[in-house]
Amino acid sequence: MALLDSKHRNQLLVRSSFFVPGTLLLIGLSVFPFIYAIVLSLFNWNIARPQWGIHFVSIKNYISLLQAARFRHGIVTTFIILGGSVALQLVLGIFVALLLTNKVKGIRIIRALIILPTVVTPVVVGLLWLLLYKYDFGLINFMVTKIGLSPVSWLTTIWGGRFALMIADTWQWTPFVTLVILAGIMSIPRSMIEASKVDGTNSIQYFFYIMLPMIKPSILVALLIRTIDGFRVFDKIYAITKGGPGGATETLSYYIYIRGFNNFEMGVAAAASIFFLIIVTIVVQIILKVFGADKLFVSR
Repeated sequence: MALLDSKHRNQLLVRSSFFVPGTLLLIGLSVFPFIYAIVLSLFNWNIARPQWGIHFVSIKNYISLLQAARFRHGIVTTFIILGGSVALQLVLGIFVALLLTNKVKGIRIIRALIILPTVVTPVVVGLLWLLLYKYDFGLINFMVTKIGLSPVSWLTTIWGGRFALMIADTWQWTPFVTLVILAGIMSIPRSMIEASKVDGTNSIQYFFYIMLPMIKPSILVALLIRTIDGFRVFDKIYAITKGGPGGATETLSYYIYIRGFNNFEMGVAAAASIFFLIIVTIVVQIILKVFGADKLFVSR
């Protein structure tokens, strides 16, 4: 018996040893940089001015950020662009998912092809839409002139630049939201659909009172993923507007880039990153609370 217990312990030890490299790698790639960012945020360090040295400033970086109008403006801009793009993606995603439930010829091929925009590199998507928005030779202005209107300078106005980013992000990520919502729709029990038809439920009643409650977990998953990913969007902003015009599209992630990689203020950039993490965490918790995620998934 003791021999069997010893053999069993040895097997468990061998199996658990396989998790050690992965665990150490995870710590090295996530936990250590996070701790380093917290420590760095307490120092004043400009890597472009090594002669200035590194000085401990405690929470002064955090206080200076809260007092900076540009930082607060970046937070507001982030929520504007994020809210607009995620709202568009959810509405269009549900609509397209409903269309893809129709049993028509070639629908499976369409479902496979619709995911293509999501596999394109974000910076390539940004460059693509930058060409589309060009005033002189952009395809969008070409279509505008064809219907008898004057060309529009899309990227030189505050809301024009913001809307341009929303459209580019929506074009790339609506297919992802569509597939998540479609998976939820396809998981609705056939018996429930048949029962609703027997009860005389029309399409609008079925959508609001049966389908939406049933696909609520799928909507929550899509909303969380796109919200978290939308907070850190940088590539499209860099490619299309570079934070302009006049800082109108300078989100929090782009602001961190400016302070860290343009101004080389590493301590301030680290402090802004910690604020960024806190804001994302709060927003995610609010979404989970509003959706009642603790009861939602338990009930499923």
